[in-house]
Amino acid sequence: LYGPTIWRVKMSLFSLIFTAFHPVAYIRLLVYIGIIVSSLFYIMSAFVNAYTCRPRRGNDRWAYLAGMASRHVAIRPGAFNILSDLYILVIPMGAIYKLKLQTRRKVGVFFIFLTGTG
Repeated sequence: LYGPTIWRVKMSLFSLIFTAFHPVAYIRLLVYIGIIVSSLFYIMSAFVNAYTCRPRRGNDRWAYLAGMASRHVAIRPGAFNILSDLYILVIPMGAIYKLKLQTRRKVGVFFIFLTGTG
């Protein structure tokens, strides 16, 4: 359930960015690209995990748990999550930079978005 849960969280973040920055055309395009790439990754990852994590010897519980403990199960999604989180963080930064706000307020808005990195 990890993959579908993380996918839904990312879709809600893309939806938030899309709603907040709808008038900016390049942000809409970047959000669509992010949605498509994330969806493809998590769909394909589900199939790959189902294949690579299957029990190799018999159908007992220990064989299934040994398949789940494989390094390949954790490395791919971890790397993709880091990259997609950075992508989600960077998408609105250009639009925030162009806002007609005082520098102090603009920095505050940047920090609001940066709180999601912690």
